[in-house]
Amino acid sequence: VFFKPATVKALAASMSVIFGAAPKLPAYYYHIPSKTGVNFPMIDFVREMDKLGTAANFAGIKYTGLFSSPGFMDVSRILEYEGGKYEVFSGRDEMMIEALAAGVVGFVGSQYNFAGDLYNSIIRAWDAGDLKTARALQAAAVELIVAWQTSVSTGVDGCKNVFNVMGAVPVGDDRLPGVPMSSDDRLNLKTALVKACRGRAELQGIKICQHAVLHLDSVSLQV
Repeated sequence: VFFKPATVKALAASMSVIFGAAPKLPAYYYHIPSKTGVNFPMIDFVREMDKLGTAANFAGIKYTGLFSSPGFMDVSRILEYEGGKYEVFSGRDEMMIEALAAGVVGFVGSQYNFAGDLYNSIIRAWDAGDLKTARALQAAAVELIVAWQTSVSTGVDGCKNVFNVMGAVPVGDDRLPGVPMSSDDRLNLKTALVKACRGRAELQGIKICQHAVLHLDSVSLQV
């Protein structure tokens, strides 16, 4: 968003036009202030959308701005608004338990693409009331995130490139302004993935880690 809306009203008016282009499909606003620089309370946006009433397909928020205020308080208010009229999806892979506690039941993230079995295990543990297991699984998920976040150069999308270094699903380089991996990035990412997978018992049973330990070349196993 290069020309940022100055007010919630301006944001709602803009989204109403966009949502109206596909009126038969449920439309969700992607709240990610770390990327857009737009950080209004989403409860105010939801109310403004209701006032406008011009986007009947508006269904809720994908809420990735959980690190910034009002965060979970905002999520709670949206979920309670008008008896649960709108949905909230969590966009933070590392905060699944917190989102479940707030009442969120939908999740759209990055690491779910290759570690969905791990996150389904978190949900099952939560549903069973086994908070100790759920916390341990989420802590392991965080270590997997750290592996691809910190092992590549600035500007390289480590998450996307997990697929490339695994070799099973080549997805190509980042689109600009993202930058492609160097040979050092590739080696460092492979090594970090295997180290994370071997370092946490909770990760050793998930498919991505089984693949990492079995199929990555021997150079990458120097951890």
